Amino acid sequence: MSSTNSTINETMYAGVYKDFAELIGEHNMKKVYDRYRGLKVDFPKRIYSKEYVMEMLRKYDGKKSVSELAQMFDYSERYIRKLIAEMRED
Repeated sequence: MSSTNSTINETMYAGVYKDFAELIGEHNMKKVYDRYRGLKVDFPKRIYSKEYVMEMLRKYDGKKSVSELAQMFDYSERYIRKLIAEMRED
């Protein structure tokens, strides 16, 4: 790719689309654009669903500390303790 094409690509996309193109490639960025264009999309801080975290808590019950689990899933230790209490109630 010549430096001219490289410059065109750098200035071709607006804002977040440029970031996405750099992060996941133009082809995938265009897929995201086609699916979500015109919509306001928020990316929650938490990537995992509560159900998944509960499943993992069951899997690691007694094998990892509350601190380790909190770090693993980016939750507070307090919230992990709450989920563990919910899990044990079931």
